[in-house]
Amino acid sequence: MLGRTALAAVLVALVGACPATTDQGGTTGGGGGGGGGGGGTGGTALTSDQMQEVERTLSGVGKDAILRCFNEEMERQKNKTLTGRIMIKLLIGTTGAADQVTLGECTIRGAEFQACVIEAVKGLEFPTIRTPTPYTRAYDLSPAY
Repeated sequence: MLGRTALAAVLVALVGACPATTDQGGTTGGGGGGGGGGGGTGGTALTSDQMQEVERTLSGVGKDAILRCFNEEMERQKNKTLTGRIMIKLLIGTTGAADQVTLGECTIRGAEFQACVIEAVKGLEFPTIRTPTPYTRAYDLSPAY
């Protein structure tokens, strides 16, 4: 039986970890004070209303889930001043599920953190769409104090 850290490392290896080099394409993020800011870009298959709904999901429950992962990573590292940036690349399927989730630019290298973020985003519900559509969202993360 694998321990939690080993399982997280395997999960990140299987579903996509932060690349060795950063990916600067797609999205620019905003300020991160108080936990995280950022911005997102989606494919042309999303209507304006659908794009707004995707962004609301990623800015609301998605951000909350990512901040939970971030706070857990600060505890693991015993580093209350940890800051970083993470870019999430997802493929929204026709059912509204995140069919694929990978990490682009990521400055926080903890395997458990990365696995937590991927699983959190996979659990989100997005609008149903006609064609699977890629969407990229960056988060600048910092402690809430």
